Amino acid sequence: MVRFMMLFTYSLSLGRPAWPPYDLFRSMLAMVLGGITAFEVWVDNMREQRFYAVISGCHLESVPGVGTFYDC
Repeated sequence: MVRFMMLFTYSLSLGRPAWPPYDLFRSMLAMVLGGITAFEVWVDNMREQRFYAVISGCHLESVPGVGTFYDC
């Protein structure tokens, strides 16, 4: 459902491919439910602990940067 609500905000032909909005939303939801309030801490946790990356829909090698979350 989130994918369809946010799909119109992403361009398929301009710029570099964007992170899927539903993955970022899921990641932020997991962050809040985990009691983490800073994106910097969350990104470090995703890079260090595979569990956080997996539930966010990311591979350990391609975790989004802190700035990606601020752009949401």
